[in-house]
Amino acid sequence: MPKTKTEIKNWLKTPEHIRRILVDIDGVVDATTGLAVGTARISNGAYVNPTDNLNYNPIIIGGVSFSESFSVDGSLSRSYGDIEIDNTNGILDSTYFNYIFVNKNITIYLGDPSWPKSDFKVIFRGIIKDIASRSRNTINIIISDKLEVLNGSLSDLSITNTDKNNTKELIPVCFGECFNVTPLLTNKSTLEYQVHTGPIEDIIEVRDNGLPVSITKDLNNGKFRLNQNVYGQITCSVQGHKPSGTYTNKIGETITNILTGFGPSNARLTLSDLDTTNFNNFDSNFIASSIYKRPIGYYANSTQNLLDVCNQITNSVRARLSINC
Repeated sequence: MPKTKTEIKNWLKTPEHIRRILVDIDGVVDATTGLAVGTARISNGAYVNPTDNLNYNPIIIGGVSFSESFSVDGSLSRSYGDIEIDNTNGILDSTYFNYIFVNKNITIYLGDPSWPKSDFKVIFRGIIKDIASRSRNTINIIISDKLEVLNGSLSDLSITNTDKNNTKELIPVCFGECFNVTPLLTNKSTLEYQVHTGPIEDIIEVRDNGLPVSITKDLNNGKFRLNQNVYGQITCSVQGHKPSGTYTNKIGETITNILTGFGPSNARLTLSDLDTTNFNNFDSNFIASSIYKRPIGYYANSTQNLLDVCNQITNSVRARLSINC
């Protein structure tokens, strides 16, 4: 079986080779019972391999299609696709339309039916966006890459401000080194302010109308208290997010922390989803570069889209975040 890219291309060009598509959908749940179904396995033809002992339902028709756009303005682009499966006479209505597929991980493999599963090539990893039907006899699985699951709010953590008719105020988030930012007043009676949703490295300086003032730091909670009354506008300089006791102002590490630690908890990526080698190499080259010497700093005190934040950080050094299989 082919191993290199050249060998795979030659294999695909050979007409007599049978191209088998295997699709794994993880974590499927029966909506009626609430019970886990496990991994749904479908294919575009028979796949029987005693070594793997895997059962694939050969219901894919017309192959698998997906496309990716490349944005010329530097914004993030996402891949979308479609898997059409046979539902003649509604045979799958009682199962597929009763299963919860949305936001479940999907992996698509390409290979020869004579190969063991381990030799199949991954051609797509992503999530299921929707289940639809474009005709009476088919079901369509709409897929997207994993960037889609991150297309949401960076953070929704907030406090109730009793001095403002119990309105909700978003707790700021701070990555890297940020200067002259406006903290959130969380307790008027104790003059407590907050600059981040969790542990931070340091609060470098706090100023009242531009003049440095004395404070008591609470770095474990991203807070500080003023040691005297307020006279004007409070601003501060902060070294922010410090997960697991490790602070960073590097772009690759910051993006990693955002992708794995922010956004909805059920939609966060894991380190295994990321090309950490690429991220580490980027940071090493960034540090060695004579062009980009300034440490990263990003402060948000209003609702922000997680992907937009990542885009702004990477664009600051003419880089971009992208997905590959």
